[in-house]
Amino acid sequence: MCLGVLSCLVNVRHGMFLFILQPVYFYPDMDIAILKEVTSLKPYRFPEKWTQVAENANAAICVTRPSTKEISVRSLQDHIDVLLKHENKENVKELKK
Repeated sequence: MCLGVLSCLVNVRHGMFLFILQPVYFYPDMDIAILKEVTSLKPYRFPEKWTQVAENANAAICVTRPSTKEISVRSLQDHIDVLLKHENKENVKELKK
C-alpha cells in the first residue's frame, strides 16, 4: 500500500494552508490497470504522457472500484517506482540462487 493524494485545507480567517496526506490504497487489480497503461503509453520515454496514464488508469479503476479516490499523477509515479524497485529486488534474489 502506498500513501498518495495530497489534499489542502485552507483556513480563510488566518490565510494559512494545512496539507494533509490522505491514503490511497493500491490493490492488485488497480496495479494491473495502471501497469497496462504504463506499458501501452510508455511515460518513461515520453514524460508528457503521465497525465494521460493517470486519466486512463482512473477511468479503468472506476469501473471495478467506484468508491476509490482519484489517483494523482505524482502518487501514480511514486507507486510505479515502488513496484519497479520491488520487482528489481526480486530479480536480484533470483539471480543469486
